[in-house]
Amino acid sequence: MNFNDFVKKNSLEFSDSDKKIYNFLSQRPNHIPSLTMQKMADGAGTSIASIQRFCKKLGYSGFQEFKFAFKNYLLQNQSNDISNKSQYLNEYAKIITQFANQDKKDINNLISTIKNSPQIFSFGVFYSSIPARFLSMALIDNGYRSHYADNYVTGSHLLNSYTPKASFIYFSISADDEYDFNRHFKDEFEQYKNTYLITFNPNSPIKKAFRNIILLPGREFILKSSIDPQSLFCLLVEYLVNNLNN
Repeated sequence: MNFNDFVKKNSLEFSDSDKKIYNFLSQRPNHIPSLTMQKMADGAGTSIASIQRFCKKLGYSGFQEFKFAFKNYLLQNQSNDISNKSQYLNEYAKIITQFANQDKKDINNLISTIKNSPQIFSFGVFYSSIPARFLSMALIDNGYRSHYADNYVTGSHLLNSYTPKASFIYFSISADDEYDFNRHFKDEFEQYKNTYLITFNPNSPIKKAFRNIILLPGREFILKSSIDPQSLFCLLVEYLVNNLNN
């Protein structure tokens, strides 16, 4: 399907930011109805405000009206291909294969660090609190001293009991919450070496604060989802825990 037919690009004047949004959406029109405004902004390399301006330039009151109109356009112009129903699982399987084939040096380093840590703290907010809690519970079941936090206030309290040999593992899909991170964590992080950021975003603005970065494959897959999928994070947790005794 030609996205240009919907937006009538030739009749509009696009700014540089508009062009980024247009190029991002034109490459994945079938996924537009499931994209959140934040995911669209992240994928296009722009801001939420730019997304709103883009939608209004197309003649809509805002993002939601744009998505609703485009969804109806898809229904009217797209044939029902039954193979699309399994596309999500097919793409998920490809990401698992990429994970299986990627260099495990950084992950194995984390496993070694966990083995030698007197305390392991895991952290994640919103959806990403799921793998943080999963890891903490799994480590406790395997005899490790572990704690987790699902918000910055509790996380900052955990850092107060942090010791030089302890490990801090931070889960975040986009790792772009720079304001809250700097406000609660940044100063404490500078004095420790066993800090790990696990993310899908190679351009995270907070990655410089961490001594170790684990970049997982599947950023494009994540951007297509209407939620922040945590299954790949949880797969990593299972891999970590099951390799602690090897």
